[in-house]
Amino acid sequence: ASLEVGKVQIYTGDGKGKTTAALGLAMRATGYGLDVLMLQFAKKLHAPNMTQHLEGARIVQADRDTPEACATQIMELAREQIGQVDVLILDELGEAMRRGFVTREDAEALIAM
Repeated sequence: ASLEVGKVQIYTGDGKGKTTAALGLAMRATGYGLDVLMLQFAKKLHAPNMTQHLEGARIVQADRDTPEACATQIMELAREQIGQVDVLILDELGEAMRRGFVTREDAEALIAM
């Protein structure tokens, strides 16, 4: 599949649907044979059969002791992986920013890579 480089999609708002929308993007992308990596700042996905439906997508969850350390870990992974995968999803980035764990400058620098 042919991709336009540097496209950013932001799912935001109160309530439900942001992670679900990102998972829909991941499913569509893997269906086209693209390499997808979803990095999760906070929430844990416990759906038992999800991985069979997202074959080809990798989901990495933070495993540090504090929310701040988890955000640092995910941002480090994001910087390492950007440009290495076709689709990089940063699940709950907005919440990490709202809580002050990731700055706007951090997010903008990542997008600019």
